[in-house]
Amino acid sequence: MLRLRFEQEYSCKEIAEELDRTGFGVAVNLHRALRKLRKLMTTPGGYTMKKRKKMNMDQILRKYWPSASHEEVESAGERVWNRLEAELEKHDTSLRSLYGDGWSAAPLEQTEFQVLTAVSLLGDRGTLKSITKMVDKWTGREMVGHVYLTLGRLAERELLTVHTGPATADDEPPRRYEITEDGDRALRRAKVEGKELVTAREDLDGPCAEGSRLK
Repeated sequence: MLRLRFEQEYSCKEIAEELDRTGFGVAVNLHRALRKLRKLMTTPGGYTMKKRKKMNMDQILRKYWPSASHEEVESAGERVWNRLEAELEKHDTSLRSLYGDGWSAAPLEQTEFQVLTAVSLLGDRGTLKSITKMVDKWTGREMVGHVYLTLGRLAERELLTVHTGPATADDEPPRRYEITEDGDRALRRAKVEGKELVTAREDLDGPCAEGSRLK
């Protein structure tokens, strides 16, 4: 019975079926046999089995896993870092972040993308009139009202700056728009996301005042 249990690794149930006994009877007999065997092994002149000391995982690793020297650890760390740098150079990670939605740049809606692109392309010539002309060309429709409102939103989000010229007697002071560093990052994100300047159909919500004066 001991050989079936410990050499063949039979369960008590399997031993009971093999010997035509009950599982409970097999368990009792095994317990008695082990107790008798232990007694025989601790008699004078006999061999006493030593109880194996239990070790946790940390102790096992320290005992059996070879530990690397400080120089080997430093060398391995440098190799891993070099591989990471080589891989990162293949991708533009400047717009990525570990926080929020994963981006370190602001998102842009379609009209905001078109207006901010026009501001970027025009440089120091970015007025409401010149920006609107460029956006009109991309959308195929008059956009002055939408451009005016969008410029205001982008300025509030600090994606562009507004420079006001000297006022005249009969006219409002002219305004010039320039893209900021955050605005440039937002444009780069929009391009990575696949936004296009020219679309088949522009989705514009709500009425806008097309009678705004051009500067």
